Amino acid sequence: MRRTSKCCLCGKIKDLSFEHVPPKNTYNYRDSVFESIDFMDWIQEKGTWKKRKKIRGGLGAFTLCIGCNNLGARYAREYKEWVNKAHNILKGNNNREWSGILTDIYPVRFLKEVALMFCSLNGPQFAEKNPNVRNFIMSKDGSQLPPKITIYMYLNTSKFITRTGITGLIQFEKPSKVYVVSEYNFPPFGFAMYIGNAKYDKLTDITWFDEYGYDEKVDMSFQLPILERNVPFPADYRTSLEIEYDRIKNQVEEFKNQINI
Repeated sequence: MRRTSKCCLCGKIKDLSFEHVPPKNTYNYRDSVFESIDFMDWIQEKGTWKKRKKIRGGLGAFTLCIGCNNLGARYAREYKEWVNKAHNILKGNNNREWSGILTDIYPVRFLKEVALMFCSLNGPQFAEKNPNVRNFIMSKDGSQLPPKITIYMYLNTSKFITRTGITGLIQFEKPSKVYVVSEYNFPPFGFAMYIGNAKYDKLTDITWFDEYGYDEKVDMSFQLPILERNVPFPADYRTSLEIEYDRIKNQVEEFKNQINI
């Protein structure tokens, strides 16, 4: 089945094919069944995941023309290799961080696939506004991501899959900061793309992978946090226990305020 619309990568009006995000050979098969919850339903249910909808046929959408989809297949093979390595890393690993050596990897191919997934997630307007991202994905060599784009990565052990299009994020620090971010997680990986000046120490920056050539295979020392995603808000990596602790803490504070009244 195809649909005629604007391709999320090349930007041309063409017949679009179904793009699996992540690639279908990374446990996102056509016969897969996933459960999804609408963000507003999640709010109304006070942070529970009761109103779940079943998604059949794999996660993705009609986002890429055939030519761009075939282009992405070159990167998807490398992404699958990383997925297999990550699953082996997470087996029996109860730590909050992993460090080690990844062998025989093509860093830029992996990064191009991640960037392509963000293009599919955020619609054709994203590549139109960020032509350097489009050039990076479509050119085999010699192109890098624009300085304003930073892509972070972590190992993900969540049972929930979350997808957040480009949105504003306020972090109430001193001073408070405003970020523009898009996130995507599908075990064993999670990714966050920040637009603008951003430095997020909780995650591992992989933007520098664009310095490698397409055919450059390396062994790389690497360090990755192992995080959970239990709520649909961006940049919230609390464990289930931490969320429950915060919930009880808020109830106690609310009770104290009522007494003072």
